[in-house]
Amino acid sequence: MRKLGWAAAVALFVAASAVSGQVEEIYSRHLRIFHPRGDFAQLLIRQNPPVGSGWKKIEGPELGFRLSVPANATVDTKPAESRLVEVLLPGATGKSRPVLRIDRFTPGEDDPTEVDANYADRFAAEYPKAAFGGKFTVADSGMITRDRRVSFAMVGGTYATGATESYRVQWAYLGKDQQYFATFDCASREWPGLSDQVAQILLSWELDRRKGK
Repeated sequence: MRKLGWAAAVALFVAASAVSGQVEEIYSRHLRIFHPRGDFAQLLIRQNPPVGSGWKKIEGPELGFRLSVPANATVDTKPAESRLVEVLLPGATGKSRPVLRIDRFTPGEDDPTEVDANYADRFAAEYPKAAFGGKFTVADSGMITRDRRVSFAMVGGTYATGATESYRVQWAYLGKDQQYFATFDCASREWPGLSDQVAQILLSWELDRRKGK
């Protein structure tokens, strides 16, 4: 029997799972997504981490992670309360400019310290009320696992900022010592043109296990 390439294997897996009415898992050579929902999960498995001169790295022992962003992005690494990094992507103008921020928190005594599929499902289900008073429409969700040991809960969707509809995607990592949240916001009309780039940025996000464990 002829061996399948990873892209073909993904397509077959998705098709087989869809027969039962719900896709439980999709994957690529870079990540696995459990309980995927929405177009962004499908986009993630088709992308590769960024390489080349069009990208620059953000890293440092004080951050506890490494991240690649477009070379022409504006980067602010001056800490501001929980925020460690803010990245303004080029291209759009106006109040809803595309921006990625990464925040770090120390978990409380009763806070969860591990992402699993059940937590990721609850994270997406409870996000609209917890973050937007119910005024958030979930379009994307799932548990993202990289290197078989680092997992993120994902939620994405739309919300209103005045007369403008905006899109947000957030990845959450829960560790025993530190918790990290990567949040991207932009105008909804800009999202289709930015989603590939955002997928690559998130695929490049690598946590320092000594800091994020």
